[in-house]
Amino acid sequence: MFTVDWNNNLLYLFENIYKTKPEEKLICAEIGSFEGKGSIRIVNHLCSNENSVLYCIDHWEDYYTKDKSLFPEFQKLFIGQYERFKHNTKNINKIIEMKGFSDFMIDNLPNNIDFCYLDGGNNKNQVYSDISKILLKMNDNGII
Repeated sequence: MFTVDWNNNLLYLFENIYKTKPEEKLICAEIGSFEGKGSIRIVNHLCSNENSVLYCIDHWEDYYTKDKSLFPEFQKLFIGQYERFKHNTKNINKIIEMKGFSDFMIDNLPNNIDFCYLDGGNNKNQVYSDISKILLKMNDNGII
């Protein structure tokens, strides 16, 4: 039960960076999980090792921006997103849900992230903040 497909770029990324599904344990993170479509793609392609996990960080509020008069075409898509995420990912035990804003939740990630899909807040200040924080959590050869 998905309303949109905003992350089909993940398929291109996986085909070009990960030619085959990694067999080693990977610790993955996703900043901005919305309804879980990207989460499922990440798990299916990168988390085939039984010890691999995906940390999903999202505030899952029922709005796109707090000022609901902005971007009205997107606002309605976010109503019920958390319930859709829970429904869409309910049978995936490799997902570790972290409900909250990335400004605070990234600090709670382990220090050995191998892959991070960054698609949370899209204004330049939030992107800069998220990148600055997640870099401190990445392995030396990690991919953002």
